[in-house]
Amino acid sequence: MKKALALLLLAALLTAPLTGCDTADDEPTKTTTESKDNVIPEYNAADVNPASDFEYKVREDGGVTILKYIGKDETVVIPSTIDGKAVTLIGERAFAGTSILSVAMPDTVLYIASYAFTGCKQLKTVRFGDNIQLILNEAFHNCELLEEVILPKNLKEIGQYAFGNCIAVQKIWIPKTVEKWGWSPFIGNSSVKEIIFEDGLKKIGSYGAFAGCQVEVLRIPASVESIADIAFTAFPNLKEVYFDGTAPTVGGDVFATPEQGVKIYYNPSMSGWDTTPLRDTYTLIPKS
Repeated sequence: MKKALALLLLAALLTAPLTGCDTADDEPTKTTTESKDNVIPEYNAADVNPASDFEYKVREDGGVTILKYIGKDETVVIPSTIDGKAVTLIGERAFAGTSILSVAMPDTVLYIASYAFTGCKQLKTVRFGDNIQLILNEAFHNCELLEEVILPKNLKEIGQYAFGNCIAVQKIWIPKTVEKWGWSPFIGNSSVKEIIFEDGLKKIGSYGAFAGCQVEVLRIPASVESIADIAFTAFPNLKEVYFDGTAPTVGGDVFATPEQGVKIYYNPSMSGWDTTPLRDTYTLIPKS
């Protein structure tokens, strides 16, 4: 009964609007949202938006929080310093509902608060700074034009629905540094065809983390130790899952539905595959 209720709840999430506001081991070189290789061209000092384009505050710790974007530019380059202080935090709803097309963040930024870019329906490209550690709840919820989500290479936490209902996203790259997953951070991204996990990642997902994607093949790095409940549920096109390492700890109904005939390929020289509960639900095939 508990599992049935949980699946009904997830189904409701997939069919109703959310409220509130990939080689497998290599970081891709062409991206739409990423830390190093820019869709937004390299910029010089003249391209950086002036402090007057933002409402901001200097915190007690000496860092600057961007409170609100009040400029007119559709392409935004956030300054690394304001009043001689490092810009370290993009505040709650700082860009929410604006008509910006692209944004570049400096390496000084450490945190992106909840709802920071929610409802930015024209936002197409994001250049993350290298040092972002937290992207919190619904930070990029309802971005309709983003096509790739390449998370910052040092990201530690991704909040619930952080990229929920980003309906144009086709590719997601998850760095090995992610330790904490909020509820269903990529739910409702029905165009996603590729998910890449960096080797070194230990935990994949939260409840319904990638629910509703169109992926046909998944590759799970040898480093992965656990996969959350229904992390890859409602994957109507999923056909094959490849594991490189030992059998991880898994939650219930991890991969789509048994009726789809999903095949799981594993390395028979690695431990745990004889007793994994995945055998109770899916077809397991040793890799030659």
